[in-house]
Amino acid sequence: MIADVLRGVLRRLGPLPRWGPREWAKPAGHVERSVRDVLFNDADADADADAGLLDRTVYAQPALFAVEVGLFRLFESWGVRPAWLVGHSIGEIAAAFVAGVFSLSDAARLVAARGRLMQALPAGGVMAAVEASEDETTPLFDGAVGLAAVNGATSVVVSGERAAVERVVAHFEGVGRRVKWLRVSHAFHSPLIEPMLEDFAAVVSGLSFAEPLLPMVSTVTGKPVEEGLLTDPAYWVRHVRDTVRFHDAITHLGELGGFLEVGPGGVLVAQTQQIPEDSGREGQVVVPALRPGQDESRTAMTALGALHAADTAAPDWKAVFGDHASLVDLPTYPFQRRRYWLNSSPPHRRSHQPRSHTVRPRSPGRGRIPRGQRHRALHRADLDGLPAVAGRTGAGRGAGRPRPARQ
Repeated sequence: MIADVLRGVLRRLGPLPRWGPREWAKPAGHVERSVRDVLFNDADADADADAGLLDRTVYAQPALFAVEVGLFRLFESWGVRPAWLVGHSIGEIAAAFVAGVFSLSDAARLVAARGRLMQALPAGGVMAAVEASEDETTPLFDGAVGLAAVNGATSVVVSGERAAVERVVAHFEGVGRRVKWLRVSHAFHSPLIEPMLEDFAAVVSGLSFAEPLLPMVSTVTGKPVEEGLLTDPAYWVRHVRDTVRFHDAITHLGELGGFLEVGPGGVLVAQTQQIPEDSGREGQVVVPALRPGQDESRTAMTALGALHAADTAAPDWKAVFGDHASLVDLPTYPFQRRRYWLNSSPPHRRSHQPRSHTVRPRSPGRGRIPRGQRHRALHRADLDGLPAVAGRTGAGRGAGRPRPARQ
């Protein structure tokens, strides 16, 4: 399923015709090299030429879109139906596509143009994740730095010119806050993105839109999508520049029982778990569809099982396993836990004091257990009565062979 979807999406993102850079907006659904070759480093492709291309935003954005759509369709084919959709940056375009806002052709044009125009911007911008709130951060901004994302109550991303971002980072490092520099090619969602907005608006104006068929929460407004929002071309231009309000979006969905991150890295799992906990809500399941360095099939199946166990999804197991497994109905009532072990009294602890033993002669008919009595005693689990049936003494020692007295 995911392979079929990926092929369909990547076909729409096929190589750009040999036109000049100024004409890229015309075939806006294409990029220069095959995204499939860049993503999979195909053996038939020029591996040296493709090395490192996935780190360039012109290819990273289409690749993210393709993987996210493919994973969504995979879980959808397994019977997983989302109650709400939320997308972080490029993820919101994928969410809008699967919700029916764009056709695949228009979504590919939007994603490809977005990545190309960003790639064409001058390099030099930086981004940093900072342990701080929005209210603490924004007073430190000037025209060269902006708030790229609010991922948590005390987790933001600042983006812009290096000197301006370094000044903000130094302030928070000085008061003991955690900071992490992000590996990026450009300062996304910052003032440095503004020079591309006019050209991008020209591309978006030529697309067709429809109201979403699935409920969505906007990460531009941080609120549930209202009619007319996603069908306005200006919204998708704002989407490039404005802050990603992921914290607000997840806060609106705090009552949900679980979340599935549909993406290649699982980078939002920790933030998604933390947001409800900050509001006093716990017990929600948050799982990634994929994890770097982990077996892809096992990770996806683990996510599916976790959602099912948390009663947040009702997978179609026949669709999952096909004819390779038999389905067995489980009881609809709690398991009846009954013990089938024989209960016996605890053994006597041996004393280290010397004990004397009396020699007892064997009595006729003693020392062997009649078969019928033995079976009845075992059937009743009458372990305390079993020594008497066996003709043993109260101390549990056999009365058969005489033993000499111990001095």
